[in-house]
Amino acid sequence: MNTLTPEQLRELWEWCGWYHLKGTSIYYSPEQITNAMGDKRSREEAISYLCTGQEHYPSYPALTLDNLFEWAISPDALVQLRKQPTNASIFMPVNPQDTHQAFQEYRCDDYNNSGNIEIALALAIWQVIKEGN
Repeated sequence: MNTLTPEQLRELWEWCGWYHLKGTSIYYSPEQITNAMGDKRSREEAISYLCTGQEHYPSYPALTLDNLFEWAISPDALVQLRKQPTNASIFMPVNPQDTHQAFQEYRCDDYNNSGNIEIALALAIWQVIKEGN
């Protein structure tokens, strides 16, 4: 596999906490949802509140290293990947929202059939998602 399908990309961004209001071009980031939750709202209540006309994104983030590291991976992994872009590993929790889980190593070069590090990293993250289900 050299890339992710549109369905896999959707699942990847939703796994990272993004929300898409079905049938629209309205998308909310995990940060927007967390801010709307405050101390009293559930995730569902926060999304309902955001859907009342609050600022939103027009799509999921583009598949770039910056976006993958912003939404899916800890900043420490970015340093390791940039130092060794062809022989890097990432250490991912099964659920990025749960900081108490053990981390598992995924070697990006195992997924780098395309020569594109963004795709390789996304495929490594996809493997984490697949194993978590």
